[in-house]
Amino acid sequence: MLITPHDTATAAWLTRLSTPVSLVAEGKVVTIGTGEPLYKLRQKLLVSGEAAVFAVEEGGTLAGVATKSSLLAPLPFALILVDHNETGQAVPGADAVEIIEVIDHHKLGNSHSDTPIPFFTAPVGSTCTLVAMRYRDSGLEPDRHMASLLLAGILSDTVIFKSPTTTALDREVARWLESVAKLDASAFGNEIFAASSSLRAYPSARDAVTADFKIFSQEGKTIGIGQVEVVGFQDFYEMKADLLTALTELRLKDDLFFAGLMVTDITTESSLFLVEGYTRIAHFMNYPQLEPHLFELKGVMSRKKQMVPHLLRILAKQ
Repeated sequence: MLITPHDTATAAWLTRLSTPVSLVAEGKVVTIGTGEPLYKLRQKLLVSGEAAVFAVEEGGTLAGVATKSSLLAPLPFALILVDHNETGQAVPGADAVEIIEVIDHHKLGNSHSDTPIPFFTAPVGSTCTLVAMRYRDSGLEPDRHMASLLLAGILSDTVIFKSPTTTALDREVARWLESVAKLDASAFGNEIFAASSSLRAYPSARDAVTADFKIFSQEGKTIGIGQVEVVGFQDFYEMKADLLTALTELRLKDDLFFAGLMVTDITTESSLFLVEGYTRIAHFMNYPQLEPHLFELKGVMSRKKQMVPHLLRILAKQ
């Protein structure tokens, strides 16, 4: 017996629509994380046989639904590579989208492009110098906040103009940004390093290693080198075991020939180099080995101009 306030027709209509969702919904669906590359979505759509794949955020929230027709839609974005020119150093999936411009100051290691693109590069101490020059060349002036950020980048990259990578152009552009941001570069730089030059500032040893970690290839071998600036090496020695563990995990994860971390003391203008993965490197480093995995690099502050060229020469001999 069914008791309802509705008439017969309405009651019959509502009955047909009253099936619980749990009885008609599919409990198991194919999902993909929003951070995964496009080729994995393509694989799931073509191999799983499902009509759709659900894209979910890290917490499991639904971000969208992809079908096979989604693969035919043009990608709604492109990339400008800044401070690097190799897709191996870019965000995941960079090789699947259009690269429309490059602004960089590192060695060239880029892959080919399908069409001609603007490529701005110069041997300066900071890519922020080149970005600021793009403002000036376009007849634009960055607002005070942007000028402060660009100046901070120059001061950080050049270690307040102490790094051997520093050029006259870096200093000239910094003076221009000083006037726009209404800051004193020397005092601003000291504030930056006083606030950030400690390994303890990072949430974990892995965060310290990966904060500024770059991949390089030579002679079919791939290496990864990170760098952090500090004031004194006390924190490093206290965290050395954890940092070495983080380097080991990173080397295995990315299948690197070896992984290293430059810890640069801006007060003594020298570095320690912690390396994991290539046991014979001690025969080729030409720097004092303080203990297993650890080398002393007096007078070495630049990864780009001093450390990486030296390591790539070592790889070329292997």
